[in-house]
Amino acid sequence: MNRVISKLNLLFCVPILTVVLLNTSSFAFAADLKHSFIVFGAETFVVDGDGKISWVIPKSSRDGWLLPNGNALLAVSKGKEYPGGAVLEITKEGKTVFEFKGTQSEVNTVMALDNGNIMFTEAGPKPRLIEVSREG
Repeated sequence: MNRVISKLNLLFCVPILTVVLLNTSSFAFAADLKHSFIVFGAETFVVDGDGKISWVIPKSSRDGWLLPNGNALLAVSKGKEYPGGAVLEITKEGKTVFEFKGTQSEVNTVMALDNGNIMFTEAGPKPRLIEVSREG
């Protein structure tokens, strides 16, 4: 009976140990990886891989993405300028190259699609998921 248990332990422990060792070997490279990320709130910040703020966007935002072209795509919170919220694509120089003003309470989320269109959600009396082309 003990030999059967020992063989079972070996059968289960070796694969688990292999997975653990493979996973920990990938952690050695994790320290070398650096990513920038975007912070949403009263202002929008881009933090670089060294933890420094590299870009401040003076817009209150709820969601967004840093696009491959270097622009930021944001779901902007409602306020005086955008009473129903908005979707904005902003260049690093601060130029707005795409704008869609929300028509209800607020715009919650946004994402760029592979086909070039932009998809976002709008909250309000008639919540909806919207897909628009960059031409509007």
